[in-house]
Amino acid sequence: MLTLTEVVERLSSTERGMAFVSPEGVERLSYAEIGALTSDLARRWHGVGVEPGDRVILALPNKRDFALAFLTAVRAGVVPVPVPGPERNAQVDLVMERVRSVAPDCRPKLVMTAPSLTELCSAAAMVPAVTLDGLASASPDSATVPIAPEDVAFLQYTSGSTGAPKGIAISHANILANLKAIAGVLRLSNEDVGVSWLPLHHDMGLIGFLLEPTLLQADVWHLSTAAFIERPTIWMDWMTRTRASIAYGPTFAYELVARLARPRHLEEWDLSAWRVAGCGAEPLRPVVLR
Repeated sequence: MLTLTEVVERLSSTERGMAFVSPEGVERLSYAEIGALTSDLARRWHGVGVEPGDRVILALPNKRDFALAFLTAVRAGVVPVPVPGPERNAQVDLVMERVRSVAPDCRPKLVMTAPSLTELCSAAAMVPAVTLDGLASASPDSATVPIAPEDVAFLQYTSGSTGAPKGIAISHANILANLKAIAGVLRLSNEDVGVSWLPLHHDMGLIGFLLEPTLLQADVWHLSTAAFIERPTIWMDWMTRTRASIAYGPTFAYELVARLARPRHLEEWDLSAWRVAGCGAEPLRPVVLR
């Protein structure tokens, strides 16, 4: 049975990949490039004191860094623990509270975060903190450890909105079964194109727009969550620009776009390639969907 580790090891497409949109522009990484980067980084966990099976909290606001950190950890047999990454200064205290709440439960070896947050994250988790660049500069190790389907691929915590966050151990067999079921039901292929502003630490963003495209080696465009909140219509702008065929969001996201769309938007947008419009994560409101 295939593992997520093997999925990352087999990344090879030079035509398709992930694109990360920011105010500075678009950075695109082909799957071949992601494969090469994760191959190098996966050998460097030992250099920062992390071994296969150890847990590492990921508190990364930058989606490119999160994607590489998560896939690199999985490739090395390290268990990533995603938590929110603050895209705004006002979110820092909330993120530190999340780190403090999950650290005693998951017992991480360290926290990976942005350079400006290393001291705060280290104090919150009471373990060392490292950046992705710090991992990249660590000494490489040539040893590899076999990963089995029943091994833990990552820990996913509940949102904590109704109580303390609860961690779920997701095995490689679990996540591959989930990804294959999604692809089968939605008839997904590497010809599909996704556009997402969803946070990557949540299931909808993590599984739907990081791991599913990785399995299929399909194009996906990542907008920052903050950019969507500031201007929701940017979602449809990029759906049009990329001829995207799949997008997901909670009900409130569709409501914002419908409410803010103006006649000029309806003239500019071409959503004819949109094949799958997913909605979930909160109560569905039929009036919004209509």
